[in-house]
Amino acid sequence: MTLVANQMGKNGTLSRSDRDFLKDAAADGLYEVEVAKIASERARDPAIKSFAEKLIKEHSEANDELKDLASSHNLLLPTEPGMMQRHTIGSLSKDKDGNFDRDFMQKIAKDHQADIKHFEKVSRDAKDADVRAWAEKMLPTLRDHLADAQRLQGVPGSSASR
Repeated sequence: MTLVANQMGKNGTLSRSDRDFLKDAAADGLYEVEVAKIASERARDPAIKSFAEKLIKEHSEANDELKDLASSHNLLLPTEPGMMQRHTIGSLSKDKDGNFDRDFMQKIAKDHQADIKHFEKVSRDAKDADVRAWAEKMLPTLRDHLADAQRLQGVPGSSASR
């Protein structure tokens, strides 16, 4: 995994759990952008293509904010998704069974459910106030993405609901 910045941390004060969260959030954010790029090209349903574009825009903005936060703490962040995430990206990009829209939307909904739980915990428990604040700030966007994914999965006739 390629990393950027210096590892010391702002005054060396970030806890291990805060550092781990920021690194996980960076890898997750990069993953979300990558799978959304695939969906923007491969999805059949125009509503899913539009949703993918929204994910690209909003996760890219969140990734930029996260880079700034990490930089303020001199923290190394991954510059690519993790190994399991890269596997999922590969699987989605090679989807041959005609169920790309459904598979993408199910994966996005599941991922956002897990992200919301993690961000809720960090927004309460992070040691660093900046980390807590960023996690809390991201929660409405993550919840919005989950609601959109669930709505698109439930639309009769949508290729995501089949």
